[in-house]
Parts: sequence; structure tokens; C-alpha cells
Amino acid sequence: MSATIKKQIKLNQNKNSAIIIGLSANPELAEAVAKNLNMTYENIEQTIYSDGEKTIKINLSVRSRTVFIIQSTNLPTSENIVEVLLTIDAAHRAAASEIILVMPYVGYSRQDRRVEGRQPISAKLFASLYEKAGATQLITFDLHSDQIEGFFEIPLTHLKAHGILYKEFKKVYPGKPSDKNLVVVSPDHGGVSRARQFAKHSGTQLAIIDKRRTGPNQIEAINILGDVKGKNAVIVDDIIDTGKTIESAIKLLKKSGSKNIYVVATHPILSRGKDKKNNPIALLKKAGLEKLITTNSVKIVGDYDKNFVKVTDLSKSISLAIRAHQNYESITETFIKKYNTTL
Repeated sequence: MSATIKKQIKLNQNKNSAIIIGLSANPELAEAVAKNLNMTYENIEQTIYSDGEKTIKINLSVRSRTVFIIQSTNLPTSENIVEVLLTIDAAHRAAASEIILVMPYVGYSRQDRRVEGRQPISAKLFASLYEKAGATQLITFDLHSDQIEGFFEIPLTHLKAHGILYKEFKKVYPGKPSDKNLVVVSPDHGGVSRARQFAKHSGTQLAIIDKRRTGPNQIEAINILGDVKGKNAVIVDDIIDTGKTIESAIKLLKKSGSKNIYVVATHPILSRGKDKKNNPIALLKKAGLEKLITTNSVKIVGDYDKNFVKVTDLSKSISLAIRAHQNYESITETFIKKYNTTL
């Protein structure tokens, strides 16, 4: 039997045996991916004991099969992380051949360094836990910082969503994004690379907001580096959490003479805070934002104005990545070709 035929047999076996497990953070996204790929979809069986402990069971046999576990680790963050770890361990102990964690949003990614003494580097800790549980690869979108890639010893595919989001932005922006009346804005110095990549799609100018952090989820924008007067602005970020950082940026841009302001953010955490009174979407609307363009890497809970918030579906992009993996092709090269995305 020739090497080509053997490879094709192996390819077909892998395609037929792979399964997708969707966990509780965003099962709709996992189901859509499974449907796109015509793959077996499996829900786990969960039991929660009176003391809050969880146990899970995978009802299908995964022996010698490739398992794709799809789960973002957003709110409730700790519960979702535990669910991921238990599912990885269950698949590992059930003799899965590969356990590929598809985590569109990686929780704790903002804790990638110690701000002061006697603090953990939480992003590194959880990277180690996923590996220890048995994950063999990770596929994700827009990590908060590229250095997190180095926290993993397993192969990591770090996809960038700016090409996908730019296509959606073009649909809602009145006029051509390449006109001289638009400026791309980074909300801080750490996001300059991300904003610059977005700006490359339209060839527009770049501005940077100089800010300082006064506490957790407390940001004060103090200055703008670049010309924004009389121009429309699109703020590009990876995460939108309480919305207060973006609110501060919008107010500063308005004060500096910007006209219509848009926000493009990959991960819509949109947390309401401990008292549940904060509504990030209402906050941004009140601040004068035109539209928020985001993705379903994180499921938005509750009703929201779908004309104001445009959610881009990532299921086709995730399906593309999984198909490339199954076909022994480069995921990053396939992604770059499809979305004209620079990594």
C-alpha cells in the first residue's frame, strides 16, 4: 500500500472519528460548528452535588478519537474553568487520542504578569492546569497579550479576529472605511499592535489614548496621541468588560472633536459588576457610541438592541480551523488566506 493511500485512510478515519463537545458557556456556538462540519456533537452529562461540587460524564465512547472541546471561560469564570478541566480529564482517562481545546476567549488572560509583589500570574497557572488535565492543543482568538502564548507547552494556535471584524465594520460604516475622515483608535498603549492591524485593512490613520489605571476596572483616559478632530473614530480592543474604559475613551474623543464613534471588540464580556446595576451596553449608548461590533466568542446574556450591537458569528471561522487541522493543513495560513489577516 502506497504512502499516499495510507495517509488518505488515516485522514478519513480521523474525520469520521472526531467529535465536538460543547460545554455550558456557549453551546449554541459549538452546535453550529458541529453542524458546519457534519461532525458528531456531544453534550456532557452534569451532576451538581449539594455542596456545589460538579461531576461530568461523556456518554459517547471517545477511545482513540479526536475530541474538540469548545468553551470560553467567561462569567461564571471559575465554574466554566472547572467544567473545562473536568471534561478534559474525563476525555483523557477515556483514552481519547487528541484533546483539542477550542477556547475562543481565555479567562484570566488579563492577569499575565504581577502588578505588585505577592500576586499570582494567573494566566500561567491556568495554562499549566489545562495541560496537566490532558489537553493536547489549544485554539483561541485574540489573547489579551501575545506573551501568554509562551505560558503553554502544548501547541497553541492564536487566531486574530481583526479581519473578520473589519468585514462587519464595513457593513455598518456609512461611507468607505478608507476615507480620510476615519481614524482607528487604540484605547491604550498595549493595544497599539491590534489597532494597527485593523487600520491596515483600510489604510487609515492611527491614534492612541494615553490612560492610567486607578484600580480594577477603573481607567482614566488623560490624553490622545494623534489627530481625531472632525473625524469619525473606531476604537479597536480585544475585550469589552464593564464598558467604563471605552466610556472614558468616548468622552475624551468627543471632547477632542471626534464626530461619530464606533467600537470593535472581539470578546463581549459585558459584566454588570457585583451589584448587577452596571449595564455596559446602556453605558456606551448613553456616552454617544454609534455601534458596537463584536463576536459571539462569549454569549451575550439577556436582551440587547441588535441594531446597536452587531454580533459576528465565529462558528464558520472555528469550523475552518478545525477542518484545516483534520486535513493536516496549517490553520494560521488557512486563516490568513481566508480573512486577509496578519498574525
